[in-house]
Parts: sequence; structure tokens; C-alpha cells
Amino acid sequence: MTIARSRPGDRARLKADGLFAEIIGWTWRPFAPVDASGVDVLGPVLARHPVERIPAKDAAS
Repeated sequence: MTIARSRPGDRARLKADGLFAEIIGWTWRPFAPVDASGVDVLGPVLARHPVERIPAKDAAS
């Protein structure tokens, strides 16, 4: 999941919500836990950043 059009202040809020982040290719990338706590973490995140689209899977993948 990618959070598009995030603002600089969103990083602190996303971390406070329970996401963790890594720098990949010089870009800050937030991730949600994949255990049972992930549901509780994603609830507030999706409330503020609703899903806008789900891209089609690339045929080469």
C-alpha cells in the first residue's frame, strides 16, 4: 500500500498510529505490521487516507 500525496507532517502521525518505516531507494516507505495488530493500525490510517484505486497487477510480475 502506498500513501500518495502525503504531507511532511504525516510521517509523525503515521508512526504514532503504529506504522514503521524504512528508507528504500532514498524514499521513506511506511509499512503496517502483518500480525493481528495490523488491523488496529490500518483502521485509523485508512480513515484519513481512503483507498483511491487498486492498480492492476503487472503481467510481468
